[in-house]
Amino acid sequence: MLGRRELDRWRAVLHGWAEEWRGRGWPDGTPAYLLHGYFPMLRAAGDLDRMLACALDEVRHDRLQEETGGVSEALVELRATGEEVLERGDRAGLVATMLRLGFRRGELTRRAGDTPVELAAAWAAAGRIDRATALVRSEGLLETVHGLCAIAHRLVETGTGRPPTSW
Repeated sequence: MLGRRELDRWRAVLHGWAEEWRGRGWPDGTPAYLLHGYFPMLRAAGDLDRMLACALDEVRHDRLQEETGGVSEALVELRATGEEVLERGDRAGLVATMLRLGFRRGELTRRAGDTPVELAAAWAAAGRIDRATALVRSEGLLETVHGLCAIAHRLVETGTGRPPTSW
């Protein structure tokens, strides 16, 4: 609707805004869009260089984990970036780039460790369902299923209601 030129102009504004917050070290109070919406916009625009910058930004991931309580969103960014790198295939340094993404993924999964399902269930009982699901979604598939079941069970026990439809 805006046209290519106008869209590019507004994206440039967003890039400048993101660089400002990156330069500040992604402090507490970083706008939610920069943590949750900026990367999907980069992906939709096919901006691989900026996708890589986000996917490999440890400080940004620290802020994201602090806000959400888990590493699942960061892992999604890493996976999407890796897929884009492989899809293009002609990028110089393909192997080195994939190794960097793999190492970053390893750091995140090691840091996440094994989340006790009881902790996720406690967050759900406290009304922090998004935080609870973020905790369990950073685990392996089977652990995620067990965690989501524990959260649902706790929600039913406490009378909080049904789990979110986003599951």
